Amino acid sequence: MPTLRYKVIFEPQKTVSAKVGMVVEKSTGGRWRFELRLEATQPEVDGSVTIQAAPGQCALGAVLLYSPTNQPEPFTCHFTHDSSISFDVSPSEGRLPVRPVAGQAAPPAPIMVKYYAKGYGKTQIGKLVILTEDQQFTYVIRGEQPTYLPPDKTQMSIHFDNQIDPGMDARLQSPASRVAKSFLVRNMMATRSGKQSR
Repeated sequence: MPTLRYKVIFEPQKTVSAKVGMVVEKSTGGRWRFELRLEATQPEVDGSVTIQAAPGQCALGAVLLYSPTNQPEPFTCHFTHDSSISFDVSPSEGRLPVRPVAGQAAPPAPIMVKYYAKGYGKTQIGKLVILTEDQQFTYVIRGEQPTYLPPDKTQMSIHFDNQIDPGMDARLQSPASRVAKSFLVRNMMATRSGKQSR
């Protein structure tokens, strides 16, 4: 029995899972139908963005992505469910700009990611998925705290002022400031005068 061999080319541009039917017809009569299951898994990462923010502060990171065609391309984007809640993306939908030609100024980044650093700790990770009509792009977003740099002792200058202010020195040298006051004696006299008044 002859064996029929066929080659199917499947080049998905985004994640998909679907069933399709392939029909084979014989010229002299006969018809066979085959069901094919097509599945495209998660693609490789297209890029990464690192954002640094001090604890309790927010910082922004830009995702500069161009349209895969020669026309602005509508898109939607979102973080996957396993991403850190420290990230937010804006806008969630829009249009990817056309790649500029040589000598032309680059357009503003169409997607901005906000990172809020809640405190010290490990690096926060998020996966941003950007979808167009025919393609899918995936970016890994990392949120970090700035590297702590201890102060350079060689750049530090310490100044001591051992001179008394002239006005303060004059008051300390005045005769009135030299009269010793006995608060104990004054309190005892006040107590005695209170008893005699009774």
